[in-house]
Amino acid sequence: MERERSSPRQERLRQIAAILSRAYDAGSEDSVESLCQGIHPDSAEEHIVICPVCGQMFDCRDQLQVAHHSTAEHAPKLFS
Repeated sequence: MERERSSPRQERLRQIAAILSRAYDAGSEDSVESLCQGIHPDSAEEHIVICPVCGQMFDCRDQLQVAHHSTAEHAPKLFS
């Protein structure tokens, strides 16, 4: 039986589910450095992670984001 072709929206939802699953599996023990280890900034493929400190999603290819989320001063976002 042939599988139906996924719509772009369904495919993106699958990707988001995989990202959230990886974040859950990683737990808050992992650092941004370990989550992004081995990801080259010039990679053609996205490598989305969730910061274990603040919960923001970002692409490991973005070295400014990796540096920002790796600093000791980085803290959870507080909502008023």
